[in-house]
Amino acid sequence: MALEKTLYEQMHLSDVEIDRRKALLGLTDELLSELHACRDLIEPYIDNVVEAFYDHQTAIDEVVLLIGDADTLASLRRAQRQYIADLFAGDETASR
Repeated sequence: MALEKTLYEQMHLSDVEIDRRKALLGLTDELLSELHACRDLIEPYIDNVVEAFYDHQTAIDEVVLLIGDADTLASLRRAQRQYIADLFAGDETASR
């Protein structure tokens, strides 16, 4: 079932494709290491970043229609928070 898999698992990306996408975004191993080094600085602000992002998104009527309901919005917020935390934790699958 798709709901039980991460987006990364659903997309079945190869390591070559992941490396290509990282290169397109400029995500070098050095930069990922630097992101990890900033983890303690970023962690206290993740909820604020996610809140600001979804405040902006939900100000757009079309986005509100796509999200659909409060449960979906809460799920999206949790997923976004985890994504940011994983990225700064050095979890390379967050960038996949």
